[in-house]
Amino acid sequence: MALGSTYSGRPKGAVCASRAWNKALHKMVIQDMFLEGKTFLGQEEVFMTSNVFAGVKIDPKSLVKTLDIDVRSISSAIKGEDEKVLLPKKEKMKLRKERWLQKIENIKLAKQQQKAEAKRKATPVVGDLHPLMDALPELSDMVAASKFCRHPKTPAKKMLLTNFCQMKSTQKRQVLMQEVAQFHKTISDPLFKASPLTVLGEHLSKRLQLEREGKPF
Repeated sequence: MALGSTYSGRPKGAVCASRAWNKALHKMVIQDMFLEGKTFLGQEEVFMTSNVFAGVKIDPKSLVKTLDIDVRSISSAIKGEDEKVLLPKKEKMKLRKERWLQKIENIKLAKQQQKAEAKRKATPVVGDLHPLMDALPELSDMVAASKFCRHPKTPAKKMLLTNFCQMKSTQKRQVLMQEVAQFHKTISDPLFKASPLTVLGEHLSKRLQLEREGKPF
């Protein structure tokens, strides 16, 4: 065979063309496999891809996030605060003036309170009684409470004097008149007329018993 011939008996130009064709075909197959993400290294198949999350399963429901009611209300409140209300120029001036007047009143009130506190602290011996005055109840509240707690008055019992020497003249006269009336009543009593000693004994025993018990006759 000639030097330009090949193992198949074809000429050298045909062999070169066949090799170039096979090479181009092999290159095309490799490109197609690379686009599909596959290539062959020996007998092993290796997956090649530029996607980092290939093969990772993610549930779409886990990607959905809802806000709580409190978060929604706070976000809506912040949004409402951010929205500025357009007011006329006169209204803005009026509001600004009212704010300044309120600040001035607060400053005056704070100064008055400071002066009063300093004056109370400077009071000798007694000191500051203002906290004590705030803690004590008002007089009107005490009067109202006393009206509800008032109990009905019970008539006081008069002390009856048993000693004749300690009595006044009017009391002595009343005692003598009662004794005379009781004497006439006793004399006219039929039981006394029937047995005067028995009636006198009963009367004396009753009187002694009353004296022991401390009761009036």
